[in-house]
Amino acid sequence: MIKCRLCNLDFDRITTSHLRLKHNGRDLYDYQIEFPDAPTTSKESAARQSKSARDYQSSLSLEAKAELNRKNSEGLVAVWASRTPEEKAYISRQQSESMIVYCASRTPEETKEISRKFSRTMANRSPEEKADASRQISENRKKHWSSLSPEEQTEQIRRWQGDRGKTPNKCELMLWEFLEEVYPGMFIPDWKDKLNIGGRYPDFRSRNGSKIIIESFGSYHHSPVSDRPSEEELVEVYGKEGWTCLVVWADSADDIIFEWPNISKWIRGTIGGKPKCK
Repeated sequence: MIKCRLCNLDFDRITTSHLRLKHNGRDLYDYQIEFPDAPTTSKESAARQSKSARDYQSSLSLEAKAELNRKNSEGLVAVWASRTPEEKAYISRQQSESMIVYCASRTPEETKEISRKFSRTMANRSPEEKADASRQISENRKKHWSSLSPEEQTEQIRRWQGDRGKTPNKCELMLWEFLEEVYPGMFIPDWKDKLNIGGRYPDFRSRNGSKIIIESFGSYHHSPVSDRPSEEELVEVYGKEGWTCLVVWADSADDIIFEWPNISKWIRGTIGGKPKCK
């Protein structure tokens, strides 16, 4: 249970209805502005909601899931478009800060278990479901990007800048092994030599003059609710700088192995034949 900071009563969740009826028409945004460190959902309630959502999603057909995601996306885009620039900045900042606090509170064992659960979930998906999830994520992020003003887009790109200060994950390492084996010396990863291109540090970039970029995306870190760029946004950003970008969707090293023939075919098609590597 959590306490409402306004009336000191215990609740599973602080709802908009409670705030409007009992506290002079406030909503959750007002509440979080007034009490930025106050939770609005108990851990027990969040767990129940998560299980209920998973159970409901698992009962739907692929077409029904796509329709549900479309409606949810349209609703979120409409709500976001109604916010003022100040509200958008505050909400984005709060989400980022909350995620940082949440990640810092997890033990290494909890983090590993979350990764294992996500990997098992993705492994059980069919290729069609993975493709549909990727398409939905891209569409949702594209809608969000188009709803931003030029100033908000510039600020978003600035926030993306320098967010790659980390060691490579298993997908990136597997992709790097393939690139070095088939195209030795042609590509360089960002953990070896960072280069700012349009406010971004690409995962892999060519260094033979062909101006090719390869980015590795995972469903967990590039979900519609994350503040990371979508596939279309990255292609657009890099395209303005004269670079051609391929986004590879992978949640495990096995996904990279499965996708490698397509990746290699794209590289050869983009450079027009056999690469000239250093």
